[in-house]
Amino acid sequence: MAKIYLSSTYKDLAEARAAVYRVLRKMGHDVVAMEDYVSSDQRPLDQCLADVAASDLYIGLFAWSYGYIPPQQERSITELEFRQAERCRKPCLLFLLHEDAPWSRKLMDRDLERIEALRTELCRDRVVSFFRTTDELAAAVSVAVARQQSEGTQGTSSARGESDALVELVGRMVGECIRLVEQRQHSDQRLYEDFVGPALDDFEKVHQNYLECFQRYRGLVEDATLPLDGGHPVLKKIGEDMLFWAQLRLKLDALQDFRKDPLFGSFITRIVEYTRGSEFMRKVLLDGARPLPNAARGCALVGLGAIFAGEQPTAAKRTEALNLLDRVVGDLQVAYGQVLREHMALKKRLLDHREG
Repeated sequence: MAKIYLSSTYKDLAEARAAVYRVLRKMGHDVVAMEDYVSSDQRPLDQCLADVAASDLYIGLFAWSYGYIPPQQERSITELEFRQAERCRKPCLLFLLHEDAPWSRKLMDRDLERIEALRTELCRDRVVSFFRTTDELAAAVSVAVARQQSEGTQGTSSARGESDALVELVGRMVGECIRLVEQRQHSDQRLYEDFVGPALDDFEKVHQNYLECFQRYRGLVEDATLPLDGGHPVLKKIGEDMLFWAQLRLKLDALQDFRKDPLFGSFITRIVEYTRGSEFMRKVLLDGARPLPNAARGCALVGLGAIFAGEQPTAAKRTEALNLLDRVVGDLQVAYGQVLREHMALKKRLLDHREG
């Protein structure tokens, strides 16, 4: 995995930094952040720049604070870290707080000239992403890093191996959930340790694999050497991947029996909804078709097939196909965020109940 340097100002983006740090660590990356030096914006400049140079990837978060300017320097440490990444030709992923996002005035510089100038330059000269909430930022970072890795390296595992891994992860999660809900022989703490925590870890791996698969689908659609018709290899690839999910149908059907459970019901519901797909995905699927365990791939297969069968020019087909794939990934990200929020609520319910 990659060594990633996480850069931002400190006090205003502490929560955002923590969320990004967690998601990158869960993806298996080695993350270098200012917290490794000191809990302050006044970290050692030489060490920061050396760490940027030694990293594989730079991630910069920017809100409305320019940051600490060291003695004998004209720029803040945050900007100097970015300039070092540029100088060292490191891949840079930049995330800016959206201008419409609610933000405390206490977290903004009194004089916004410097930070506004830097933000303007980044928007003008670089590809940037915007975020309004911490959850939105964490999801955007996970997608961007996965895409960066996908574009920079070639996969070494076969399609069958990846699909089998997904089936194993979800199957283990679902089976353990049913077993623990039926038996209820563990304490709430054991329930969390034995099921909820591991289930979320497995779920996040499944979600990450989904993102990587859809990135590969996107790459096939973008390949201008492949004619956009019914014989396009992306359709075969998606169809093959879907076969390995058929065995999850019975487990998912059984899992739905527990959606009204007072403790796990909401968490289970979010997982089922993630797998069954959004309203958009269901509309794309053929009328009367039974919902699939992997509705995202079903939506992609049906939607792309319809687009490739159309009469519009190739450029229009490709644009529409890429938009479809991006929409599916976007809906997966929303559902992923809902599972994470329900997980936190379930954790609170378990701990509150245990402590009471």
